[in-house]
Amino acid sequence: MTATLRIVAYLLVLLGTNAAAQAADGPFSVAGVDDEQEAYAFLNDLQAAMRAKDRAAIAAMLSKTVKVYRDGKQVSSTDRAVMARFDAVFHQSVAAVILCQPPGGLRANWRGISIGRGTLWFGPELQVSQKVYDRNPDAYKVSDRQYWKLKILTMNIGAHSEQQATECP
Repeated sequence: MTATLRIVAYLLVLLGTNAAAQAADGPFSVAGVDDEQEAYAFLNDLQAAMRAKDRAAIAAMLSKTVKVYRDGKQVSSTDRAVMARFDAVFHQSVAAVILCQPPGGLRANWRGISIGRGTLWFGPELQVSQKVYDRNPDAYKVSDRQYWKLKILTMNIGAHSEQQATECP
């Protein structure tokens, strides 16, 4: 067997092992969410809050340090700033993308779980202070949902979301 064939065979085994491991862990494990039902429930709750225009429920779903970008430029960096500009952030196009998102269409990577090909990202956020966490990080495993809650982490609300909204049925 030539060296090239050995390398190709090794890469095929490696890729197959990685795909099998990812499938065994679950579709959202890469984002720190091992229970896929938790992700689907978050999406369902967000969609219900959007339909009801329940600002309090949506505010409770925002990370304290949520980042909002419009056409690549950061426009908000806290949950309070987002809520102060609620209508500008959760405009018709963003709402349409959220409401059109089927649970089976969620995708995950290191950033979190994506709604609408990146219009909105959500994932686990630590519910204790960084100072407390730094003292004993092993005590606050991501799998322990007593300390971690799913929150909206990032939003992209410009032309990206407007184009996606036109694709909704």
